[in-house]
Amino acid sequence: MNKILTIGLLVSIGFTTHLAATPLHWNLNTSTDDCNNWGVGNICKFTSNTGEEIKVNAYSTNNNTGTGEFAKATLTVWSGGIGVKNPFDSNESSSPNHATDNNGKDDLVVFQHYDPSYLFTGFQIGWKQSDADITAWIGGNSLGANYDFTGTHFSDLAGLGFTKFTFNNVSVNTTQDLDPDTVGRYLIIAPTEFDSRTNCGPRHRSACDQYDYFKISQISGDEPVTVPEPGTLALFGISLFGLWLSSSLRSLRLRLPALS
Repeated sequence: MNKILTIGLLVSIGFTTHLAATPLHWNLNTSTDDCNNWGVGNICKFTSNTGEEIKVNAYSTNNNTGTGEFAKATLTVWSGGIGVKNPFDSNESSSPNHATDNNGKDDLVVFQHYDPSYLFTGFQIGWKQSDADITAWIGGNSLGANYDFTGTHFSDLAGLGFTKFTFNNVSVNTTQDLDPDTVGRYLIIAPTEFDSRTNCGPRHRSACDQYDYFKISQISGDEPVTVPEPGTLALFGISLFGLWLSSSLRSLRLRLPALS
């Protein structure tokens, strides 16, 4: 009987400890790959504080109206974090255009975790210029690993299973929290696209807050919380009670001759 109760206790502990996961943080200032020596379409890998790896790559749109198709770009790593070199613009080698930005074309960074039901919980930027309005999408669980977003539009992401989040003028080195209930293999981060961007003419560009330049310095995540279904717990309880009852009846039968 003691063995049965011990097993039941261990199983119960197993259920409860599975709920407490270790938060993960990926420092994006250094990569396990030499990303800056790679070309268009490069994929960089980053390792978390617990040794867990994510893959990261970049895209840029082929126009600056927010409606362009995604095309592969070059992911770059700087002291302030991740930037994007857009293959469609000639000024991407100089600051601030080698950051993740929406001046000329729209840049976007795609983070991929091996678990399709992963929880991306937040991000930080380590550098910005002018403004830093940011849009993030989480999802794509049905897309499979290493999905190629070439030819995709921002307007397609909802249909691909992504949930959208917006952040206004994000501060440097401050964690921006994502929805703790939204799971996904992919996290996409981009400057917010503006339909009225043409209102910022060349004479006012330095003061225009519709152009966003930033570098992504950290991603946070957590393993998904798995809660046993009520039916599973009920079956476990019934089974444990059945084992206890069976043991009790067997003990009672052994005692009956002595009682008579």
